[in-house]
Amino acid sequence: MPTNTQITNQLALFEEEVAPKAVEITPKPVKDDRKLLDQLLIDSQTYTSSKDFHDLMLFIVKLRNFAPFNAMLLHLQKPGLSYAATSHDWKEVFNRDIKTGARPLLILWPFAPVVLVYDVLDTVGDELPEDVASFTAKGEIPVKEIEAIFLTLSKKEIRVDLVDAGDNFAGSISRSIPTKNISLHYRVEVNQNHSLAGQFATIAHEIGHLALGHLGSDKNFNIQDRTRLSDAL
Repeated sequence: MPTNTQITNQLALFEEEVAPKAVEITPKPVKDDRKLLDQLLIDSQTYTSSKDFHDLMLFIVKLRNFAPFNAMLLHLQKPGLSYAATSHDWKEVFNRDIKTGARPLLILWPFAPVVLVYDVLDTVGDELPEDVASFTAKGEIPVKEIEAIFLTLSKKEIRVDLVDAGDNFAGSISRSIPTKNISLHYRVEVNQNHSLAGQFATIAHEIGHLALGHLGSDKNFNIQDRTRLSDAL
């Protein structure tokens, strides 16, 4: 796991290498800002592993229309976010409006404390290019059918939770630790902001990981351990 000093230095390096290629919308951090960033990392208790920190670095590189510090703020607020902009920019540039009840995200702004931006999934209006979406699925899936799938999986000791995430996150599956209130052995996370068709495809994909043994063996499902297969296979 990287130390706090290593994290701060790494972000400073990203600032020097990435920010000049991006469209800067916040002033370049000074030493005091880096101390603030260091404290933010400590207080968040989010980046506690090398993988989490690596994912943060990849996120900062991809979100090139924001300065690194703001990109980190967005990652803390909504993991998986693919693109965000102010309500003004969504309207003027893309002719899209903010959905009612959409959750705003805070970033720092030059000559002002903060400004609100919104995830692309929280907008409606003119169609965006199809390749803008990270995950696409077509077809009509009734709500009752999705609910029936949730119920069927729960009987198989698989719990499905809808989570508020950005477009780059479709879902995941992991083993659960049984508690007094929850005895289910697996937990599937599905992005609630994706269409029902997308949610259905995600559930099928994640259950595929379980069935193929990517989470290890399971005698109840007669699944062999295939966690050590090569990527090529």
